[in-house]
Amino acid sequence: MFEEVEPGLMHETEASLKARIRDLFGFDSSLIVPLETGGHVAFKSDGRKYSVYDHAAFSVCGAGWSTDFSTLERAPQYDEGVER
Repeated sequence: MFEEVEPGLMHETEASLKARIRDLFGFDSSLIVPLETGGHVAFKSDGRKYSVYDHAAFSVCGAGWSTDFSTLERAPQYDEGVER
């Protein structure tokens, strides 16, 4: 899922980000709250440039997580209301 951010440039949507996290790590997408994203990976297709995130920090039920989309790590600095 992409949205056009300028003519010819498509950017990954929040829904797509949540779906990738869900598919890779099994979290319920309705509970995923994106907090930080970055490091866009770009590719071209059909004359358009597409950009997807290469890492993200997010929380699920108040617990912070971080991923580079190949590994998943707890990120307690993003915890909210979770006892440590």
